[in-house]
Amino acid sequence: MRQGNFINQVALSFSLEAYHQSSCAIDPSSVESVANAKRGYLLMVEIDRGEQGTRWECRYAGTADQLQQAWSEDVNLAIDAGVDAARLCNWFEGVLSTAIPTTRLTADTFDGLLAHMKWDAPSLTRCKREPLTLVLASNGALEVERTQLVLTADTLQAIELRLGWLLATGGGAYAPRFALESQAALKRLCTKICRLHAMSMGQFR
Repeated sequence: MRQGNFINQVALSFSLEAYHQSSCAIDPSSVESVANAKRGYLLMVEIDRGEQGTRWECRYAGTADQLQQAWSEDVNLAIDAGVDAARLCNWFEGVLSTAIPTTRLTADTFDGLLAHMKWDAPSLTRCKREPLTLVLASNGALEVERTQLVLTADTLQAIELRLGWLLATGGGAYAPRFALESQAALKRLCTKICRLHAMSMGQFR
């Protein structure tokens, strides 16, 4: 359903178990803001940019509570969407409640997808504290110099682990400290989520 400039809005949910277990195995004393949550979410929107066409972006990233806070504090939401902020907020709540879990996808759905980090001083501090930062860097998934995390992996569990790290280091805000690219890979992922969402809605009618 179109909401102003937002042509599509979809949410992906994923288990944080792999992230928690791996973090605790390395450092049992590590405590992060997402540690008490069982699921994380990415909420993506497809934006109509007029003559420039459409573009997908990750609007919010975090736990359910963090996303709720993010869109309620997003001062640019109404302008970017081109509709009343309260109306769009209600729609986002509906999108989040019908988020598609990663278990309904296959690992190759994430092929070619990268997260480019927007590191500032606080986020760099979080990255250094994160037990998994060195692990991801050592296995080639995290390229620190290029500030990017490769989301392509052989298993969904490995992908969920990386998504959990993203939330711990770059989520929890209405302007996530990362951007998902390439646009082609992100579009492929979001199109698949859209189809699954449509199928799910059809089953409840």
